[in-house]
Amino acid sequence: MKNNPYVGPRPYERRHQKNFYGRNREARDLLALILAERVVLFYAQSGAGKTSLLNAKIIPDLEKEDFQVLPPARVNLDPPTGITPDNVFVFSILTSLAGDNISSDGLCKHTLTTFLETHYPPVENEFGMTSPLLLIVDQFEELFTAHRDHWQEAEGLFLQAREALETIPRLGILFSMREDYIAELDPYTALLPRRLRARFRIEPLGPEGALEAITKPALNEGIHFDEGVAEHMVNDLRRIKVQRYLGLRLRKQMYWGLLLN
Repeated sequence: MKNNPYVGPRPYERRHQKNFYGRNREARDLLALILAERVVLFYAQSGAGKTSLLNAKIIPDLEKEDFQVLPPARVNLDPPTGITPDNVFVFSILTSLAGDNISSDGLCKHTLTTFLETHYPPVENEFGMTSPLLLIVDQFEELFTAHRDHWQEAEGLFLQAREALETIPRLGILFSMREDYIAELDPYTALLPRRLRARFRIEPLGPEGALEAITKPALNEGIHFDEGVAEHMVNDLRRIKVQRYLGLRLRKQMYWGLLLN
């Protein structure tokens, strides 16, 4: 297929949103939770499609709601040689947000609060109202897998997140992570508003969602499946025994990405 609509075994990006299907209910419910809560924990097993859902649905939908959505940040980035930040996890988030626009030395001078206040000032929408600001920290389980020699700085990250939320009323934070690391958060939840009780979990893509995700991208390219073919493929994929982290969504993407290349 000349214009292959299947992205393969990698997350969907913003540019793939027209071919992202099968998660409408989850996208609606997660969006409603983000609109209602200032701090949300979004989690699932690895491979369920958390990053894809954020990139292809949640971020575009939030922007339609006049949110100022920051680039998704990570906590696993290494400081450059010779740079010793006060908190390696906060520094990683700031590096994710700053890109190449600010030197590492400049980032070391900032806390999360001062960085957001300096580089993301309030933006008014067409009605003169200040747009909410959302920080997304993706793959947040890296707090417990990266920079193991700096584990004691994890508490400082939560303290800085709380300070930013208290100082910047329009700020919200979404943490996205693998569910098998949820228990690691227990020592820190008391540091965040409502003890991080606003949580949303998605299951691996089920048969109905998988059928939609298989057929509709092809339809966008003018290709129709013969009757029963897509259903048969979904049933075959459900029986494939692979490692647990390769959920039904990922197995489908791998198969169709290879088949139609």
